[in-house]
Amino acid sequence: MRIGANRTSGRRLQLSLLAFAVVLANPSGLLRPPSGTPSSVAGPGDQRVQGAGPTGLTPSAETASPAAITLPDGPIVIDHTSVAMFEQIPESYLQAAANLAMFFMDRSVGGNIDAGLDCLSYPSDEVAPNYCVRYEHVVPAFSVDPSELNWSRPGGYDRGHWEYQFWPAGCGDEWFNKVGCFMSAIDPIIPQYDVVSFQFSYLEVSANSTIADQPGGFFWDNPSLFDVYDQEAFEAAHPDQVFIYWTTSLSRGIGTAEATAFNELMRQYALDHGKPLFDVADILSHDPQGNPCYDNRDGIPYDNGNTSENYPNDGQSIPAICPHYTTEVDGGHLGSVSAGSIRVAKAFWVLMARIAGWDGVPSSAPIFADVPVSHWAHDYIEALYNAGFVTGCQTTPTRLYCPERVLSRAESAVFVERGEHGAIPAAPYPPPAVPTFVDVASSFWGYGWIESLWTDGFTVGCSTSPRAYCPNTSHTRAEGSVFFLRIKNGVAYEPPAPTGLFADVSPTAWYAGWAEAAYNQGILPACVTAPLSFCPQASLDRAWAAYMMVQAKGIPLP
Repeated sequence: MRIGANRTSGRRLQLSLLAFAVVLANPSGLLRPPSGTPSSVAGPGDQRVQGAGPTGLTPSAETASPAAITLPDGPIVIDHTSVAMFEQIPESYLQAAANLAMFFMDRSVGGNIDAGLDCLSYPSDEVAPNYCVRYEHVVPAFSVDPSELNWSRPGGYDRGHWEYQFWPAGCGDEWFNKVGCFMSAIDPIIPQYDVVSFQFSYLEVSANSTIADQPGGFFWDNPSLFDVYDQEAFEAAHPDQVFIYWTTSLSRGIGTAEATAFNELMRQYALDHGKPLFDVADILSHDPQGNPCYDNRDGIPYDNGNTSENYPNDGQSIPAICPHYTTEVDGGHLGSVSAGSIRVAKAFWVLMARIAGWDGVPSSAPIFADVPVSHWAHDYIEALYNAGFVTGCQTTPTRLYCPERVLSRAESAVFVERGEHGAIPAAPYPPPAVPTFVDVASSFWGYGWIESLWTDGFTVGCSTSPRAYCPNTSHTRAEGSVFFLRIKNGVAYEPPAPTGLFADVSPTAWYAGWAEAAYNQGILPACVTAPLSFCPQASLDRAWAAYMMVQAKGIPLP
């Protein structure tokens, strides 16, 4: 069944725009004004909740510039089956998604989702705050596998251009108030965003809600209430923005017939009208294994240690939030345990990557058997291979890269010389008859590379009396910073004086300026974000070496 219609008449838009101005003054019932009244809009203020953007509804100077977006052909539907795609998003589309300026408005569960996006902005789950990695539930049966809360990416998943706002004061509690209030809030600032949206919460689909009524609900053309027709007119007036359509959040008690009906109507409407659909209700009503979850009117007792319930079985199975994602008896907040907010946040990254142009098809079979698509450095390593800089640590019978193997100083000489001279098969200069370093004999496999490194002025060795190179010593993050910064900026490059940026790097350390320059120029991210730390003496593995080379040379990612 086709639901609703896409109306874009100037009269409807004019009347809707004027009505925005009375949202705060008349929150209980929004009537469209008489025809011919001027349409001026004043955006309400707000206090931002838990996000990375600015306070209020005016974007900060750091907000990304809006980009032209062409949605891919076919529907974009993100549901519980999409969460696994998070690990398969190509690096280029992660970057494209991060560059989109996005705004969404929601209630407190939206704040939970926003917090989940903040969690993913950390380089890995291992350095994220505790609230991001709570996999244990007060009821052990609802604990999740810790791997559900795993992620790793240099610099994290940057959501700095994605802004969440709680509903402005005075919006009212009815669903139609939310439609008008969203348009009123976003209208003055919408040119500064690429993607905008709002979500109805589970409170808007509680028992006896009219939101799914036919006639009278959100998908009906109501003469005196804001509905999807007004939203369509608003969208038509802003063709450069993408509008996301959401299903609602759910709670343990909501699960209702109204929630189920509305969410089914929303799914059908999005498909019929080609809208990107973020099916939060589907994500939250399936556990991590994909099993459906139903409301708490099931005759099964539940006790979270503070409150409990044992509602009689009503004989119905209505989709509701899984208890794995909340500890509440009747509610549906995602804060006490982390799986819900992290899974929804991962799915949101999939959605934004699709909007940015990703077709949703995982990358082809990996070049290296030990670097699957899900490996954080997959795209960097394959970019290095495609550019001819590496062949791997083993080529037969299976090609391997050995990403976790610590890079030796001898291997780093190969990396640096190829960074300087291009994808050369052998050392660039004829080796001297007499070795420069006492610990690098002419018979050593890396002799020519290390001598070339000396000739090009990249190294003075690990000691000067006698002059030695320490070819088998592990390469450190501090040493790597020197090499790769000079690959990027030239062999004569010297970094600015250090400013004390890192908690674990003394400004008097020889590498202090190099570490700060590597961080500031995007060559190597911090190892810990709170407090900001560099781990200068930590060993540099082959995966990180690939990352640094790609960053230093500006090699395009696949």
